[in-house]
Amino acid sequence: MRFTYYMLQKNFYTTLILLLLFSLQLSAQTKTLRGTVLEAGTKAPLPGVEAVLPSGESATTDGQGRFVLRANLAAERIVVSFQRASFSTQEVEVDLAGKTEVDLGAIEMAPQEDSGQFGSEDLIPTITISTDDIDGVGDQNISGVLTASRDVFVSAAAFVFGPARFRIRGYDSEQTTMLMNGIPVNDPESGQVYWSNWGGLNDVMRFRENSIGLDAVSYSFGGVGGASSFDTRASLQRKQVRLTYSLSNRTYRNRLMATYTTGPMAGGWAVSMSASRRWAQEGYIDGTSYDAWGYFLSVDKKLNEKHSLNLTAFGAPSKRGRSGASVEEMYDLADNKYYNPNWGYQNGEKRNARIANVHQPMAILRHDWQISEKTSLMTSAGYQFGRNGGTALDWYDARDPRPDYYRNLPSFAFDRQRDAIEELLRTSEAARQINWDYMYEVNRNNILSVENANGIPGNTVTGARSQYVVEDRRYDDKRLIGNTILQSNLNEHLTLNGGLTYIWHQGHDFKVLDDLLGGDFYLDVDKFAEFDSTANIDFIQNDVETPNRIVREGDVFGYDYNINIRQSAAWVQADFNYPRVDFFLGGNLGNTTFWRVGNVTNGKFPDNSGGASEKQRFPEYGVKAGFTYKIDGRNYLLLNGGYMTQAPSTREAFVSPRTRNDVAEGLDTRKILSVEGG
Repeated sequence: MRFTYYMLQKNFYTTLILLLLFSLQLSAQTKTLRGTVLEAGTKAPLPGVEAVLPSGESATTDGQGRFVLRANLAAERIVVSFQRASFSTQEVEVDLAGKTEVDLGAIEMAPQEDSGQFGSEDLIPTITISTDDIDGVGDQNISGVLTASRDVFVSAAAFVFGPARFRIRGYDSEQTTMLMNGIPVNDPESGQVYWSNWGGLNDVMRFRENSIGLDAVSYSFGGVGGASSFDTRASLQRKQVRLTYSLSNRTYRNRLMATYTTGPMAGGWAVSMSASRRWAQEGYIDGTSYDAWGYFLSVDKKLNEKHSLNLTAFGAPSKRGRSGASVEEMYDLADNKYYNPNWGYQNGEKRNARIANVHQPMAILRHDWQISEKTSLMTSAGYQFGRNGGTALDWYDARDPRPDYYRNLPSFAFDRQRDAIEELLRTSEAARQINWDYMYEVNRNNILSVENANGIPGNTVTGARSQYVVEDRRYDDKRLIGNTILQSNLNEHLTLNGGLTYIWHQGHDFKVLDDLLGGDFYLDVDKFAEFDSTANIDFIQNDVETPNRIVREGDVFGYDYNINIRQSAAWVQADFNYPRVDFFLGGNLGNTTFWRVGNVTNGKFPDNSGGASEKQRFPEYGVKAGFTYKIDGRNYLLLNGGYMTQAPSTREAFVSPRTRNDVAEGLDTRKILSVEGG
């Protein structure tokens, strides 16, 4: 009887518990909440926002600011909390009575006034992923992997490992597409990204999206290395007045930055301004002076609820003394691993022969059009121009002035001279550096007459013909870029992105005589060609149309040509998002055309150096696809693959662009096949 009573009692309690659980399950139905989170003021989609229920269940917005949250909810009324670092938390009360699905529409979040768009914690690069509660995850829509504004690995690779020439996956920067306010900023000639063009503007360059590899991004087809995008609109910058002074012991000693941002103002205006200077009389390497400035202006105008304009202009003029690599023998003689052979004393002051001087400002006009609640169009036009160059020594019919030239070292000398040379280089810093006084003396004493100067019969020029000069090797360019990007959320599962790009580029490569070093003129001839032919006087001329050309300070000489590039491309990408899987498919078509125009006729190649070369045309295409399986809110499996072609860069295509139009034989597009998973 006791056993029977115990079993009946146990079954009774078990049945009662099951009935209670069943009744609770009936009362708590699966509810679906969906919506879009926007940034207040700009109405831009806000990724990385957590939508959190009182029970702790959550979902994270995707790149378009969308979220879908499914959970078992019994209450008729709940409060959903929206949270993201550096933004004020937004709470929304939701009425669930009699509803199984609720569309919350657009939820706006404003940046915190005290911390701005980026708080101190955001200065540390992070990756943001979904934070769904593992319990009950089977009933939820799991957000895809999100790419944060600044990735810890990307930042470490760029700033920590960069000096060691580390490259993410071994790719150079030309394999990563970089955009600034919707404008591609990769250099068309090399494909490289020159970060110095916006150096010192840290305060206004914080809004950046990164993608590594073949992941889908909403603003570009991308390269095999990924894509990055800066957004410098004034309306995205936090309201601030900021003055910063920093000390450093590296390439520069001092940094001063000033930034002023109004935030959104009445009438739909917003303005952001920033300026900086970084300078040093000398860095940690001898002879490396540094003087770099930066300026930035961004103006926003919100025309109405659908249209807004932005104009951004920036530049970063810099002038710095370069360091140079040398041989181990000189490092040992100087007892200094930072030995720099590029400088020497002149009138008691250090003077560097290799001064980099760069200023390539850029202006971008951007128009954002919110066509409908689900479709937007961004169109940008940009123009960049300016100078990029650096000085170097040139000499004619004179000994090599470089202090670490192998013939000047003890290892090249005869035994009886070696010890004396070694002792001199060990004990005298001046002996290890450029001898400016010697070059001035040689030039002043080299009085010569040039007959038929400038190709004029009977024209004789007499004076101090410089044997040593400082030349400025220039790589100036101008570039016009147009780009448009369409984004449309066709339904809750499918987003379509696409774009068109056109680039007009003209590079101008030439040399300018910077300093005659005490002489009266220089002669524009090829010193190396004299060893190959002496019978034909035209052979040594850099410009056969003006033989025996007299060159003075400020004149162009040596070589002078243009590189013209025209690029066009179209791309489209479809992103599919479901509770357990995400996948995408994208493709692009493009064309690159380039040619050389010689502005002078070189004597070594009189029939193939002046005028326009044959145009080189390279059609390009690419496809990529990816699949992501979402195990839960913190664990994902992904597989991406892509195949694309890429036109050769002009730096690789021309055999010797300084002298002729020839291109390399068998020139063809690169074929790139990549598969990644994790």
